[in-house]
Amino acid sequence: MAIGALQVRKLLRSLVASVCVVMSGCTVVPRVDLHNHSGTPVRVFVGDEVYSLAVAATQSFDYPSPHWGEIRMCMDGKLLRYTVPFPPNDYYHGIAFLFLRSHIRVQLEPDARLRILKRGEDFPVPENGDQPGPFPLSPEEVGEC
Repeated sequence: MAIGALQVRKLLRSLVASVCVVMSGCTVVPRVDLHNHSGTPVRVFVGDEVYSLAVAATQSFDYPSPHWGEIRMCMDGKLLRYTVPFPPNDYYHGIAFLFLRSHIRVQLEPDARLRILKRGEDFPVPENGDQPGPFPLSPEEVGEC
């Protein structure tokens, strides 16, 4: 049985649509899970969003890609800025595919540095664990809050 030209076109359209869906799944923005292990409440600024984060609390938000990974934080009256890079693959939690979203898990330390958690680690992580460069991430102090 021969496949007609109309069937071939339908098959090609379906194949192209499937490839587009898979490719768009690979570009899903990851979530950031930020755990406050600093010992003091903080406010977190991500784009236009502001989150109040109590001690030992965790907040999730979209990776701030419009701001090239920049988040700001108010801690002890100081306004801090972090540029959070995309981590190596071993530091993504979950799978970025179709509608499933991976997570990047970071922990705020008492010295205001951000530590990143490897796949399989839970909050809080000890301060003496291995970190991929440039983690633990130090902030830039940009003013008062």
